[in-house]
Parts: sequence; C-alpha cells; structure tokens
Amino acid sequence: MTSDEPTTTLHFQEHYFDGCSLGNSRLCCDFFHGSSSYLHLPLLKELAVRLRVKTDDKDSQGVFLEERYDLHQDGFLRHYDTSGVLWPTAYLLSLCVAAPNACGIPEIYQAMAEANKSHPIAVELGAGVGAPSITLARTLERARSQKVQQVKNDQALVLATDKALHALDLIHVNAYISKAAVATEQIDHFDLLHLESLKERHAPNGFAIVLGSSLQELFNVTAHDENHQLWTTLDILLDSYNPYALAILAHSVDTIAPPEGQSSFQLLRQLSGDKFDMSTRFGETSDFFISVFTRSKTSDEKSPQSAEL
Repeated sequence: MTSDEPTTTLHFQEHYFDGCSLGNSRLCCDFFHGSSSYLHLPLLKELAVRLRVKTDDKDSQGVFLEERYDLHQDGFLRHYDTSGVLWPTAYLLSLCVAAPNACGIPEIYQAMAEANKSHPIAVELGAGVGAPSITLARTLERARSQKVQQVKNDQALVLATDKALHALDLIHVNAYISKAAVATEQIDHFDLLHLESLKERHAPNGFAIVLGSSLQELFNVTAHDENHQLWTTLDILLDSYNPYALAILAHSVDTIAPPEGQSSFQLLRQLSGDKFDMSTRFGETSDFFISVFTRSKTSDEKSPQSAEL
C-alpha cells in the first residue's frame, strides 16, 4: 500500500535542538559528518533527531552544499523497537547516498541513468524512520533536475518498505517534511512471495538500487553461502537489464561475507565507516561498513570497475 498524503504539516520547534551542535557536550540529537554524536545512536528516548548531510553539489564558492532533515522517531513511545529509531548503520548509509561521488559509489548516478523512469528507481528494505530512503530520493531528485527528463512530478523515486506499520507512518511524515519523493509499503523482507509481489506491482523488471541496513535474518555470517536468502532477495529485486544495478548494504563488521563459488553476485566495493569518521568510542577502526554488490558479469559483459576503499 502507498500512504496517502497527510493533511497537515508537522514542524519541529527550533529550541528542541538547542545545544546540539559541534563543540557542545550535549550532542544528543544532531548528526553530521565530523561529529561524534553517532556514538549516542540509537536515541531510544528522543522523539526527533536532526540529520545533516553533505551533497555532491557545490555553491558558487566551491563549498559542498548541505541538506538538513528533521526526522520524527518513536523514541520512548515504543521502547527498544528497532523500526522506530535511527540506527548507526542507517546513519552511515544516509551520509553515503547523499553524496555518491564523495562516498565512492558514483554508480548510483549510472544506475539511475539506466533505470526505467516510470517506476521507483530504488527500494529500501527495513527502512525504519526512512533516513536512507529520504536522502537517496533527494540525491536522485537533484540529479534528475539537471537533466531533461519527462517524468511525472508526483513519481516516487524511492520505495521505502518495512514490516511495521508505525514505521511507515514515520517515513511518510519524514519524507513529506523533507520534500522527498518517497512512497511506502508494508512488506516482510524475509518473505520471498511478498518480494515477488512487490516487484511485480512497482517495478516489473526490478529496481536499479536496493538499500538495506542491519537487516535482521538477512545479514549474518553465513551469507558467504551462494544459496543464502540475501542473494535470493537481491536476485528478485535488482533489475537484471540494468548493467549498473546495485545493492548498497550497511552493516556491522563481519555480518556480510561475499558469496563464494559461482554466485550470481559479486562484491563491487566495501567502504569503512572510517570514511565518515565513525570510529569506535575508543578511537579504533569503525565497526560499520557499507558493502556494494552487483550482479556477476561474464567476461564479455560491461562491468563497473571493482575496488576496495
């Protein structure tokens, strides 16, 4: 189902974020590259967080532009509910897809260029409060505005999915406030029949981009098995006709291993959270990574260049 547009707009009170800035010890709710505030995630008792991301666009002075998203979350309304708050891997994924070139995944723009513009370009599984979906939708919108493309103004660029209905409500509100072209649908990402139905209804050839962060049951140490359900899920959802279609998955260390043997997927690139200064609270190497997968290519097929950063 796709949520209806809300009849009212919710606004944050500016004083809610007072003191949440670089250099202040109360880094409770303002998250941005260069701040150590991510160490406080998830904020289980906060009803809102502010996310600031750098984009690939520059102003007249050559400074990268920043966008700000004020995100509602459930906080203490649903104690320890994983889908109602922002988590570190979703934060990392948001920082990355907000600026694909700077992050090291320029293929996002190539995947978009090859995508069917009459369908959502990307899908996020287990979207939670929707931060990655919103930031990616805004990125795609900026890229689209620089090209002459005949698309409907109300066309959703990203389909954000989650099993929890209250998470979809949060996503819808957050996307509406952020002016992001995001649609929502309830889905159990571990149910293959649901995924087949989702693809058939929204993108018959598949999606150009699949997003996911810390997906329970899909991300685990057995993912190296080429028959693991993660690869079956991606095989269903990723557009097999788009040579740049890719899955961008944020996860904790050692929870995703590239498939072994003659798998249908290959690891294109792996990015450490260190790229966004997300070291541990003890100053050690980051516990978080982004793994980028594409369909395996035969020797005579065009394939994006693989690298590890």
